[in-house]
Amino acid sequence: MNVIGPDGNYTGNAGYPRGYVERASPGFTDDDMTYLLPPDSAGRIRVNASDLLCMPTQRTANNNSATFPSLVAQPGDYVAMKYLENGHVTLPNNQVGKPGSGGLAYVYVTTSPKENQTLLDVLSWTTNNSLSEGRLLTVQNFDDGRCYQINSGPMSTARQKEFPDPIPGQPGSVHEQWCETDIQVPEDAQEGSLTVYWVWQWPTLPNMDPGIPDGKDETYTTCSDFYITTNSSKIFANHTYQSGLFVQDPQMQANKQYSVRAANQTLPTNQMFLGPDNDDPTTATASTTTGDGMIGNPTSSAIHLTGYSTLTVSATDPAEVTTTVTATTMVMTTTTAVVTVTVSPSPSPAKRRRLNGAKFRL
Repeated sequence: MNVIGPDGNYTGNAGYPRGYVERASPGFTDDDMTYLLPPDSAGRIRVNASDLLCMPTQRTANNNSATFPSLVAQPGDYVAMKYLENGHVTLPNNQVGKPGSGGLAYVYVTTSPKENQTLLDVLSWTTNNSLSEGRLLTVQNFDDGRCYQINSGPMSTARQKEFPDPIPGQPGSVHEQWCETDIQVPEDAQEGSLTVYWVWQWPTLPNMDPGIPDGKDETYTTCSDFYITTNSSKIFANHTYQSGLFVQDPQMQANKQYSVRAANQTLPTNQMFLGPDNDDPTTATASTTTGDGMIGNPTSSAIHLTGYSTLTVSATDPAEVTTTVTATTMVMTTTTAVVTVTVSPSPSPAKRRRLNGAKFRL
């Protein structure tokens, strides 16, 4: 994670999630930094109230090592939370029934973290909550529009040309481009610790994979702490580890849309959420099924898609629609959440499409 400076470049020292294990560590496996809910060992397809939000090594606040410290930031700072896309973006057809743009990432913050914090409790937090109560900061596509794994897929090859990411000192070198979820530190954050929860939803939708006819929740989380300061010099204070970062992730400029992404607190409105070659909807309806895995809150200012939420997008107007979709209404009953959207004309033809749900990991 990095603070984004006023010039759009990453600045200061990098910060890390709780219990961070670098990929170059001997014996490293993805399981060291991957936490799936519901866990495969549970034998169920829905998240429920027993699911703890953080993986065991990340349940204690402020447990970072000196080698991989927490991020230091000031109130109002923009921050990039970075991760590899691992084909979820550039190879969208690898898994049946998965959403476009890699799903949705939610970021929540609190000054009152709990070791036994549950996923469903955090997903009920809204943008209007106090920091002590727990607040939703942003909702974004997993795909930030420029990231890519190095593969032969058409999206990857196109992005490699548009967004080259060579290793410093090696002109012409090819390196994968990390994705980022962008946030803005709350202006009302006080000096001290601020806990940050990153939640990625990547469900298998119902009636799409014959092997999972009812669909399946698939949620990944990463738990971190920021140290909030009003002294900007602390952002640049030396710590024991910086070497190797440029090789792991040579990109030093934030996504150009970082402030727009950070400000989004509802269903993403940009065309990328629809996935490759999809057009924007004129209307959208999200239907869910009741049960333990139900995620949604009629008082929340964000729309939470579940592993078994299907958002069907149909173009009812043969005329053209814009890439802007404004969520104006959310109605939650015991069985259905309905989102009504409004659009205005633009030169892009509308088509009948299905909009799929989401997943995320740091």
